[in-house]
Amino acid sequence: MGQLFHDRQVVDIQAHRREVFESVYVIHLGSVEEFFPKFERHLVGYTDKVIIGDGAKWIWNWADDNYPEREANL
Repeated sequence: MGQLFHDRQVVDIQAHRREVFESVYVIHLGSVEEFFPKFERHLVGYTDKVIIGDGAKWIWNWADDNYPEREANL
């Protein structure tokens, strides 16, 4: 599963608390080779990318190969 949103969709709702009001989820049950093309179709229009992952090596391999300019957060 991947979630995409623009920074303008992140809104302060209280001190030290923010919420994402609109996002796109891409969900796939199967191989990463099938997931990534589906996910990347939705990346059109996102100029600055921040990738947050759970530490799975395949996520970071994909990010390093395709988006070396992005910010990475683990």
